[in-house]
Amino acid sequence: MATLYELSNFAIELENILDQVDSDSIEEFLIAQEETAESLEQKMIDYGYVILEKESETESIKSEIERLKGRIIKNKRNIDSMKKSLLSAFEIVKKTKIKDDLITLSKRRLPKRLNIVDEDKISDRFKNTEIKFNPGEIDFMDLVELKEKYEKMEVNQKISKSVIDKYFKETGEVINGTEVIDGYSVSVK
Repeated sequence: MATLYELSNFAIELENILDQVDSDSIEEFLIAQEETAESLEQKMIDYGYVILEKESETESIKSEIERLKGRIIKNKRNIDSMKKSLLSAFEIVKKTKIKDDLITLSKRRLPKRLNIVDEDKISDRFKNTEIKFNPGEIDFMDLVELKEKYEKMEVNQKISKSVIDKYFKETGEVINGTEVIDGYSVSVK
């Protein structure tokens, strides 16, 4: 069976040679043109059916993806809940490792880390400062003078968690605006 492309091209060719057809064969030509048009229309309808089927299939796939995403979230919650229960059970049996021939469960201490509780109390030395402006040439001045001179200047400060973590690991010092998080995790292998 001819493709949509082939039928379309054939119909165009028939249109182009209409002027060249002699009067004796015009009836045969018109019949061929009508048959080509019917074949082309049927092929177009067939394409329409395929498009509807593909659109329906696409929607089914989308809904299946959403359903599976929901299952992933539910499974992760179940895993977290089960690990919390295992941590409690480890406390009861006063062990850090339990194993058999196929599986090993172990309780591990998480590294201490800092959690930000009040961003306003964190020192500027733990923040990255981003300044956006187009001053042209300027002499060096402090931020206050710079802000006064360039009213449209934007200064954004973002807390650098990596700088805070590095400082804590090196010094062990808890900085203002943070708290130490200490805990355990369960490993299942």
